[in-house]
Parts: sequence; C-alpha cells; structure tokens
Amino acid sequence: MDVTGAMHGWYRDPDIEFPAPVDPDGELDAETHQEIRRNYAAMCENVDR
Repeated sequence: MDVTGAMHGWYRDPDIEFPAPVDPDGELDAETHQEIRRNYAAMCENVDR
C-alpha cells in the first residue's frame, strides 16, 4: 500500500526524524530509511482514523 498525497505530508512538514536502524544492511542510505519509516508511520496512523 502506498500513501496518498495527504498522508505523505503528515510526517514531512516538518520532516519527522525516526531512529536509525540498529543493524543496517547497507543496501539503503539513511534518507531512504527515513522515507520508508515516514510512509509506514502515515499508513499506521491512517488505519486508526
């Protein structure tokens, strides 16, 4: 599931910073991890609406 345009803004204005992975595998850079976590948080929040 992808986030909608409205959901995208929930964690990006201003950017919300989440903790970095404890043991990153090196495949994704730090900003990509943040984007994934922001989208996931928006999806979880949307479930509760």
